Amino acid sequence: MALLAIEAVSPAVGKPCQRHRVRTAPDVNLDALCIALVNSPTFAWAEVCGRSYGGGVLELEPSEAESLVVRYRFAEALDADHIDSRLRAGDLDAALDYGDDVLLRDGLGLSRKDILRARAGWMHLRQSRQSRRRRVRNRSATG
Repeated sequence: MALLAIEAVSPAVGKPCQRHRVRTAPDVNLDALCIALVNSPTFAWAEVCGRSYGGGVLELEPSEAESLVVRYRFAEALDADHIDSRLRAGDLDAALDYGDDVLLRDGLGLSRKDILRARAGWMHLRQSRQSRRRRVRNRSATG
């Protein structure tokens, strides 16, 4: 297994904020693996596995990230530059649309209806996490 280091970059400052080591099989393309994370079912599962501490930010420890389901088999068909440009422009929906289309529709043959169900599930889980953040903030302001 190859040992690779990944830096999570804070968009606010553009500097590495945390380092984790990731072990992959020798035949796994790390760039493709990372970009394959951008799809609705993986985002939904991250909401289930991860945690937030009142600030609304979703955090995944390495052991939690290991449980993420990633559709790697079709990942090399993704255009990483396209997803990167959408994310840098703040257009998460467009990045997810593209990832869902390539990985789920083209790769797995899922219908648009099934893909929209997966997206709705992720959005519901994300909104639940974010509403907890708002409740904590409101309690702090009144307490």
